[in-house]
Amino acid sequence: MKRSDLLLAIASLAIAVLLWFQVQPLYEPGREREFAVPLRAINVPDGLTPAAMPDSVMVVAGGSQNNLDRLDASEVVAEVDLRTARAGSAASLVRVRGGGSAVDVRPRNPRVEIRLEPVTTVELAVTADRMGTPPEGVGVQDLVLAPRRVKVVGPQSQVPKVRRARVSVDLTSVTPGMAKSLVVDLLDAEGRPVPMVSADPGSVGVTIVAAPEESTKSISVSADWRGRIEAGWRVTGFQVSPPSVTLTGSPERLATIASVLTVPVDLTGITGSDQRQVPLNLPEGVAANVPTVRVTFTLSRFRETP
Repeated sequence: MKRSDLLLAIASLAIAVLLWFQVQPLYEPGREREFAVPLRAINVPDGLTPAAMPDSVMVVAGGSQNNLDRLDASEVVAEVDLRTARAGSAASLVRVRGGGSAVDVRPRNPRVEIRLEPVTTVELAVTADRMGTPPEGVGVQDLVLAPRRVKVVGPQSQVPKVRRARVSVDLTSVTPGMAKSLVVDLLDAEGRPVPMVSADPGSVGVTIVAAPEESTKSISVSADWRGRIEAGWRVTGFQVSPPSVTLTGSPERLATIASVLTVPVDLTGITGSDQRQVPLNLPEGVAANVPTVRVTFTLSRFRETP
C-alpha cells in the first residue's frame, strides 16, 4: 500500500469516528409509553345515543425517550366517528390524534364495541342533600333550587333506571343568602350513578336561606303595674302564673335579658284582689313559649297613722 493511500485511510477512519460520536447522542432506540385517554363519540346520528361504550381506551405512544418524557397525555384525543352507525351494537374504529409530530400515537385496540339506542327524555324534580354541619351560630332554614326540575336524557334502556336527580349542598361554610351552582347527579334506586345519561340543565342554582341560629332561655316573669290606687288601699302582693317562660332568640340577645315584665297593668280604682291575663313585654326579635301570663294582684286596706 502506498504511503498516501495509508494516510487517506487513516484520515477517513478518523472522520468516521468523529461523525459517529456526533450522531450517537441524537439516536435512541424506539421506546413506547402507554396511557389511558378518554373516549368520545362524534357525529352521533340524530335520535340515537351511545348506551354502552368504554369510558377510555389505552393509547400507545412511540418515540425517543426524551420525546416521550415531554409528551402531554392530556393533548391526546381518542374518538369514534359514528356518522354511519345504526341502532344496535357494532365494532367501531378508534381514531387517535395529538401529542405532536415527534411521537407516534395509536390505540392499543383499534376497534371498540359500541351500542346505540334511541334517545329517551323524562323530567324529574331535583332534591337537595345537606352535607356537613353549618358554622356555629348559623341555622339553615331552607334550600331554594332554580330550576326545580331537570330533563333526564339518555338511551331508552338507561333512562328508566334514574330514580332521583340530586344536588349535594356543603353546609360547612355557608352564610345567609349564599348562592351556588351545583352539578345534578342522576341516581338509581340504590343511590348509585346511572351511566350514559345526562341532566338538562346539568347544574342548578341553590340559594341557601340561613339566619343566625336561635337559642332558648328560661326567664322569670314580673308584673308591671301602674295607676292611682284608691285611698286606704295598697298593693300587698302579686302572683304570676306561670312564674317563668322560655324565650327564643339569638344567643347575643338572650344574654342581655335577666327577667321579663308584663305589659303595664292599670290598677286605678281597683280594691281587694284582681286577676288578669296579661301579655308579655318582649324585646324585638325575641319570642316566648306562651303569649300571655295570668297575674293576680292583692290589695289590702290600711289605716294611715295620724
